[in-house]
Amino acid sequence: MTQRDSSANNGSEIGMPWMLGGTSFELAEQAYVTWLASTERIQNEALGFLSQRFEKALTTARELGNCWNPADYFVVQAKYAEDALTDWWTESQRLAGLVGEIAQVSAAVAGVVEPRSKRSARNGNGGNHTS
Repeated sequence: MTQRDSSANNGSEIGMPWMLGGTSFELAEQAYVTWLASTERIQNEALGFLSQRFEKALTTARELGNCWNPADYFVVQAKYAEDALTDWWTESQRLAGLVGEIAQVSAAVAGVVEPRSKRSARNGNGGNHTS
């Protein structure tokens, strides 16, 4: 019969790498509830943006209907593409900032990190980061 290698630890003797006590679960729950409550802001921002883009697409379609030559048609299409890229880029930055803000608030509620405003006041730099 083969003998089992007793040098390999099955993990039961080392315990958990972190302690998941009741407080940890409460803090996680608080962060999760805060995050979910804030997701409405993300949804409203995204829907507002999509509504604006839809209106711009309809306006462009009307403008295309008024074109009488290929050059005019191309100008309208180029303007639409440029505006769309600018709008999507700006919106992606806005949403990324909003998600970061919500994550920061959720972490602060859970006590994981200090709110940004308190850190800035404590550091005396008003939120400006210098390298």
